[in-house]
Amino acid sequence: MTLNKEELYHGGKILKLHGFKGEIIVGLNSPNADDYTELKIIFIEIHHSLVPYFIEKLEILNHDSIKLKLADVNSTSDAKPILKAEIFIRQEDITEMKFRKSRPNGMGPVNHRDVVEENLRLISGFKVLDDMLGDLGVVEEIIELPNNPLIRVVNDDREFLIPLNKHIVLKIDSKKKVVQVSVPDGLVDL
Repeated sequence: MTLNKEELYHGGKILKLHGFKGEIIVGLNSPNADDYTELKIIFIEIHHSLVPYFIEKLEILNHDSIKLKLADVNSTSDAKPILKAEIFIRQEDITEMKFRKSRPNGMGPVNHRDVVEENLRLISGFKVLDDMLGDLGVVEEIIELPNNPLIRVVNDDREFLIPLNKHIVLKIDSKKKVVQVSVPDGLVDL
């Protein structure tokens, strides 16, 4: 899945670093920072490419700026390359956040698992590395089966499925575009 800026909402710009643990301050292109409170992912433009970053923590500073802690950005040296970069948000994320806020009291936020699975669709094209077997191939797609989503991995002429669960998928590094896995013995030999 390749995204371009025209398909996304220009959310703002990374203005400065905050502290020494990789937190960043984002100036928003919106007068209402409350619209962003449930945001789980942003895209940062790096060298003319849009790179997805998962949000670990979001804090509203004022009506038009937020403080973010992004996954895999854990120090000032990790954060410096994205300083002054433009951020983008999927249009449907903005729409869905506003929709959820406008629902009646009995219709709370979407289940966390649903949000995680939605974000995982963005790993298409990421390299899959196993801690013992090395390079397994590239994520071709996420196959959504009830209670058992799968990652379809393609490597040259081989193709196999990896269950998408926390025991097998250990880490997703959006900066390096890598999915770190630990597949059970024999799974890729099937």
